[in-house]
Amino acid sequence: MPDISRATTGHKQVAYKFALKRHIYPVLDEVSPWFRTMMMGFDVDREQIVSLITYLNRQWVTGQTISFYYLERHALYYTSRGKLSRPDLIYACRYLFLHRLYDEKFWWSLCERGESPMEADLIAIPHNGT
Repeated sequence: MPDISRATTGHKQVAYKFALKRHIYPVLDEVSPWFRTMMMGFDVDREQIVSLITYLNRQWVTGQTISFYYLERHALYYTSRGKLSRPDLIYACRYLFLHRLYDEKFWWSLCERGESPMEADLIAIPHNGT
């Protein structure tokens, strides 16, 4: 495994460690070709995380806010690998949040009470530095 302290800094290092711990392919931290050889070891593979980012980018660029339930319904047919589980979708979104993709309004809309399951609150909890 490469020395991640040289590959990433600050919030990016936190996001990278989170992705590895939760078995999310760290596509925003691709610093070494060895990742591609390990693609099968991730619960959320490269194709799935890229597909999620592409979809969320479209929503964010057009100013459309979506709920987690809406995203979850969309994610049911996301990739050739099949359905993302709810925990995997939450963890993938958390990885993107930790990378500071999109703005606060976007994430709070995604996690709005009544429009998301309680466990989706994890997505937008600020990292406390530990």
